[in-house]
Amino acid sequence: MYELTLLILIFIAALAYDVVNGFHDAANSIAMSIWSNALSPRNAIILAVVFNFAGALSHTAVAYTIGKGVVSSDFVTGTILFAALMSAISWGMFTWKLGLPSSSTHALVGGLIGSALVASNFDFSVLIAEGITKIIVAMFLAPFAGFIGGFLLLAIIIWPLYGLNKGLPKLKPPTNRIYVWMKQFRSRRNSFWKIALLILPIYWPYWKLRVNKRPTNRVFKVIQIGSAAWMSFTHGMNDAQNAMGIITMSLLSYGALTEFTVPLSVRILCALAMGVGTMIGGWKIIKTVINQLAGEECMPIEGFAAQTAAGGVIFGMSLVGAPISTSHSISSTVLGVNGAHGLKGINWGKVGEMIFAWIVTIPATAIISAIIWYCFHLFGSQ
Repeated sequence: MYELTLLILIFIAALAYDVVNGFHDAANSIAMSIWSNALSPRNAIILAVVFNFAGALSHTAVAYTIGKGVVSSDFVTGTILFAALMSAISWGMFTWKLGLPSSSTHALVGGLIGSALVASNFDFSVLIAEGITKIIVAMFLAPFAGFIGGFLLLAIIIWPLYGLNKGLPKLKPPTNRIYVWMKQFRSRRNSFWKIALLILPIYWPYWKLRVNKRPTNRVFKVIQIGSAAWMSFTHGMNDAQNAMGIITMSLLSYGALTEFTVPLSVRILCALAMGVGTMIGGWKIIKTVINQLAGEECMPIEGFAAQTAAGGVIFGMSLVGAPISTSHSISSTVLGVNGAHGLKGINWGKVGEMIFAWIVTIPATAIISAIIWYCFHLFGSQ
């Protein structure tokens, strides 16, 4: 009877975790569309719910990593899973209250590590080094790839559009400027200046593109709906899998499953729970990304570049089963897009707060999870 009760509690906690995840990462996936006025908040949230649901049903590699790639399946118990979920929920609610887009994924990973270590008297052999290494590498690689991807994608889009907007001055391409820059490049010995001179040609067409942005806005407001759908879909492929992995592992431990396979009913429940979280609490995190991380103005072309690049990073990580944070991905691509015009309008104080939250998430949730497991142990429910 106790095991069945604990299984039900894990189900409830896992669905609550997905609701909190909806507060955070699913909201980030649509923030850029609202910021650029490509979609209204209501329509953007509906789009996120629909495509998160579709993405959650499409792939389960990340669920396998969470369920069997962090803690040895032979050691996992219901109390370890429940303590991990409760720590991730607590941390998610705390950072949501502060408006910080922290990582729900890393909160869950930290919770699993903390409860497993205290349950094993800090025997690190119960942890799976390969899976944890994959998660940590992805944790640092995803923001870097997002920044570079956002910067380069916007630069690639800008050049073909240069001079095509109605109302732009009839200017020849800045060949003379590029010639001067390349001449200076050959004469420079300092590698920093060489890199800077290679980047400078991006700014000229970008600035001209902003002289008259209305024709570009009309086209990219439509295209950005597709990029928002793409990012929401990839988010479902990655973050929606976290709770699926926990629930499937609990069913396996209980004996309801004979092998680690995510049931369709579990996928549907987790996807719906995340949609509920996006609808009831996501706007607070959206405002953080819009008002505090990025600038005051955003062209749809910038929103398209940021969302497409972030979706590409999430998609690639999902295929290899690496759980990452959509908060990391979209925030880094926003910085990359802003980097294409001098990093203007970024609130660097808020960026510092976000980086601090990302760094402390895993150790903080590990400690919280260890305390929760110890409380269970005191009551004799090991």
